[in-house]
Amino acid sequence: MVLGQGTTGLFHTRLAKLSGARPVLAISRTATKRRLAERMGADATLDSTRTDVVAEVLALTGGRGADLVIDTSGDPRLVHPAIEMLRPGGTLLFYAISHEPVPDFTTFPLYLKELTLLGSRALVAADFEPAIRLVASGDVDLDGLITATYSLDDAPAAFDEYERAPERVLRLLIVP
Repeated sequence: MVLGQGTTGLFHTRLAKLSGARPVLAISRTATKRRLAERMGADATLDSTRTDVVAEVLALTGGRGADLVIDTSGDPRLVHPAIEMLRPGGTLLFYAISHEPVPDFTTFPLYLKELTLLGSRALVAADFEPAIRLVASGDVDLDGLITATYSLDDAPAAFDEYERAPERVLRLLIVP
């Protein structure tokens, strides 16, 4: 289960599929990002604005819950639903970061369901080679992940585009 289908969420969706995870479920509130998640191999996508994602994940897993939830959104309001959609003994990976506290957080569900929480670490040089290999082999397709390209002179317009509609933007490329 991958929460959020921005660039890192899409990569996690693809990597989960390449790792043999089944089913791979992707959640996004944006239709364009859900379509990209399908292209990355998601077995199902869920619109968080139109469905109760916890109930849907439980239904899609036969009531069992997800083995792994990867949070790439960084939204502290999604921690509670992420915990609810995990199976007993499941793992929650916090890939994205948040500078806001999780509202009304209690450790009781962690105890009750014997969950594992994992954090991610910052990028290190050793991470580049496997990533380049995945792209070079075609296992990870970058097509569609760059929303637009701007010249350095037009950089202010790139930032304006992001500010106007961040849900439509994955990555903006500024070329000197």
